[in-house]
Amino acid sequence: MPVNVYLNRRDWVNQNQVIALKYLQEQLEKTEAFARIDFNAPRWPHTLEIRYERINKETPQSVIADIVLGGSLGIIPTNVSETHVLAVEIFEGQIPIRRMTYTEPIESRRSLLDGMDGEKYQKIAIERLLLKFIQDLETQQLLPRVKDLKKPTDQPT
Repeated sequence: MPVNVYLNRRDWVNQNQVIALKYLQEQLEKTEAFARIDFNAPRWPHTLEIRYERINKETPQSVIADIVLGGSLGIIPTNVSETHVLAVEIFEGQIPIRRMTYTEPIESRRSLLDGMDGEKYQKIAIERLLLKFIQDLETQQLLPRVKDLKKPTDQPT
């Protein structure tokens, strides 16, 4: 049975989110579990709508850390707390049948010496979120399967 996946359907996304969503799409494609992964397409008999977002925890400490990081030109390291969220809704036709939400808190250290690239931590969070999600798909048998993900398709019979 064909199953397609939508990523952040109908959402306006900024440049950083595009990078994360493209990475999410690539990781989902590697699973070979879905017929199509898209941002907007017609509904199939079984559809997943997946919404990914990264939430920065705005606290007085995080604001001060941002000021220190900027004021020291990145020399003084600061800690960043983020929560990455993957919300999944499963549809049969037009009817939603299941909603699941996965979260992954990430604590990262940013400085010029450690690298200012938050994209690395975002990729780690996406990989962890997808692992939880794919495990639930397999263990709970939430969708019809075209092939078994654990067995290679080129096994001799």
